[in-house]
Amino acid sequence: MYILKQITLVAILALGPQGVLGCGPYFPEELIPWRKDALREPPPALFSKEVRKLIDRTRDDLPVVETNGSGDESKDPRETAELAADGANKIAAMRRETTGDTAYTVGDGLPEAVRLYTAGAVDFHIAFPSSADESGESSSTETATVTTDQIQSSLEKAQQRFEAVLALPEKQNGARGVWAAYMLGRIAAHRGNYAAAAEYFGKTRSLVKAGLPDPLGLAVASLGEEARLHLRPGELAQSVALYVQQLSYGSSSAENSLKFVARKLEKDTALLDEALSNPLTRRLLFAYLYTQNVGDPFSSLGGYLEKTQDSDEIVQNNDESPDDQSPPPEMVEIGAQGESNQSEEANLQKDPEESAPESINDTGTDQNSSEATAASEDEDTNTDSEAAVAADQMQAIWGRIAESIERQGIENISGADWLAAAAYNKGRFELAQRLANRDNSALAFWIKAKLALRAGNQEAAIAAYAEAVRAFPAEDRPKPSDFYDPNTYGDAWSSLLYRINAERGVLRLARGEYIQALSHLYEGSARYWMDTAYVAERILTLEELKTFVDKNVPVPSFEERTAATESGNLTPAMRLRQLLARRLMRGRRMDEAIAYFDDIERSSLAKEYRNTIRKASSWWRGRIAKAEAWYSAALLARFEGMELMGYERAPDFANWNGTYGGLERSGLERTGDSVDGQSTLESEMISADEQHRFEANRANPDVRFHYRLVAADHASKAADLLPSSSEAFAAVLCHATSWNLILVPERATPLYKRYLREGAYVSWGKSFGRRCPEPDFSSAEKRLWIERIKILAQSTDITSPLLLIIFVLVATLIWTVVHIRRSSIK
Repeated sequence: MYILKQITLVAILALGPQGVLGCGPYFPEELIPWRKDALREPPPALFSKEVRKLIDRTRDDLPVVETNGSGDESKDPRETAELAADGANKIAAMRRETTGDTAYTVGDGLPEAVRLYTAGAVDFHIAFPSSADESGESSSTETATVTTDQIQSSLEKAQQRFEAVLALPEKQNGARGVWAAYMLGRIAAHRGNYAAAAEYFGKTRSLVKAGLPDPLGLAVASLGEEARLHLRPGELAQSVALYVQQLSYGSSSAENSLKFVARKLEKDTALLDEALSNPLTRRLLFAYLYTQNVGDPFSSLGGYLEKTQDSDEIVQNNDESPDDQSPPPEMVEIGAQGESNQSEEANLQKDPEESAPESINDTGTDQNSSEATAASEDEDTNTDSEAAVAADQMQAIWGRIAESIERQGIENISGADWLAAAAYNKGRFELAQRLANRDNSALAFWIKAKLALRAGNQEAAIAAYAEAVRAFPAEDRPKPSDFYDPNTYGDAWSSLLYRINAERGVLRLARGEYIQALSHLYEGSARYWMDTAYVAERILTLEELKTFVDKNVPVPSFEERTAATESGNLTPAMRLRQLLARRLMRGRRMDEAIAYFDDIERSSLAKEYRNTIRKASSWWRGRIAKAEAWYSAALLARFEGMELMGYERAPDFANWNGTYGGLERSGLERTGDSVDGQSTLESEMISADEQHRFEANRANPDVRFHYRLVAADHASKAADLLPSSSEAFAAVLCHATSWNLILVPERATPLYKRYLREGAYVSWGKSFGRRCPEPDFSSAEKRLWIERIKILAQSTDITSPLLLIIFVLVATLIWTVVHIRRSSIK
């Protein structure tokens, strides 16, 4: 009874409100800014991912074809693919006939299987007229005139023609044999002959496996059709097993059907008790309960109070029951002339206990909502009394689950990890612990780690996190190549293994174990890159980071670099190596930095910047040559600075190429308050040592696009070497002023005042700091020699004209040699 009381209490919290995050541009998810909540909040989950854990991985290769049912199916190229040029016209003419007999006559000359099937399709549509004719106009008038006798007669003729197709040799019937078997299954299901329907659906699959073409994916769709036949007391496990088999082929229809079944269990006492007695159906129910009101792993974390609405509730607004979802509209009889066939599909496929004809209005909207859609609409208009009823219903469900556990014993509960996660989500931590202790899955160990942290046992949490990583299914572990393939990139990125490793890193960070923190965060950095960058850029010293990268982050191969360039997706290893390269550039360790720029273009820029700084700093070059080198370095820093020395996080946000700026979200900005007698930093698991390291690695200058100010400093050094009377002096100061003006105006003012104080008049002076010409270093060098000659002339008593001529010639020669040398170096 103890477990009964515990689980029943969980239901009280099941319908609690959830906060909603606002919309905006995508920003990578981060845990460190809300590190305490990140470690405490329930593991995020999606039903679409969890339900796939029910799949038996072994299956054959059958095609899945699912669409939204829009378009003119009579013109589907798959219907006429193997016919002569006039085949499509003949089929269209057949479908315009009012009886199958006349349609069969019109189809003279077509292959017999095509002719029989299309005539049968015409009979079928007489029995179940569609909502629109070939042009899309309503055909409700024709529908009203069809009598019951006509329906039965047409349906009988359709059945006979479809059977005739199957009677042909397989080489003759081709895809029509598959379609005919499928349609016979639907007709039998409509008549309540479920055994015959199941036989025909099975034949659909066997024909495809035998080699007949299946361009409409009816073999997979037939699994959903057959599953619906068993969706009743006593056969629930068989129904779920068929839906799971359909899901194993990648059918989204099956996923929606399984969700519909899980919801149905909440409302049907008999089915709920039956589900709890079977391992497969019980696991389906537990997976569904686990994913209700849990954070969506695709949303950014904001702690308990900022979790998004349950993703499954969002899907619920668009869900359809199995009656509407399996098969997709194109899998319905292919002959509908321009309509989706969804209404007659629903008529044939409705469960006997729920059958009710659906109608389509003139806008194409379903006027009779399915059970799942109706349920979601009701949620939007729930009154307080309805909410109370829902809460009572949830309590009853958890009560039945508790009774089932008491009867079977907690040791025998398959899916205990899902139930443990659900209990944790509702705040029943003791029950969550007991359930998690009975499972060795990754999710169970994950729950154990969170429970250990709540108990203050960090060592136990570290051990449990390690076990969770080891227990994570091998087939769900992303491969590096996944990030280059657009078909697998999304699934790889969303792996919950990244979240587990990121939480391990957050815990190590709180303990001051910075190298271990980076190691775990790096393992989760495909998704939590900004957390990895925080430790790599702001917490570790430069030498610590370099040692870590040299030991743990290999140089990417040529194939990896090529794949990254083509896909536009850098691996975490490439990102971390680039981050280190930029830190080394900022630390003036440019020779070392070049080796970590894996991109050839960035590596070339780094070499150019290094060589330019060397020229500017050489003792033996002339003043003008060094000034020109400083200005060249300034241009590189200004226009390539993000790639060469930008901070991955604040203040530059190279991760977004500087598109977005903002505060450093690390938790360290929340200071000065106290929580339960602790400082805010201590309560948020931030140590004084971490804060010290964070400040020590702050950008200097700490402004957005800080490298522009580095460029301005380079330009100022160029000005120091130029004659103040030259136009080049004014030009480099103008550029330095412009680069400071927007970011830090107070730095721009002294530069402008320096020009006014030292520089000569220039014609463009009115636009100083806004529009600046390129400096003319050749003219500046001439100006420098003129000034030198003047100084020499003033300080030396040269009375002999011959000596004066010799001096001018020597000066000219020296100037020429220097100019030629500088030009050759360029």
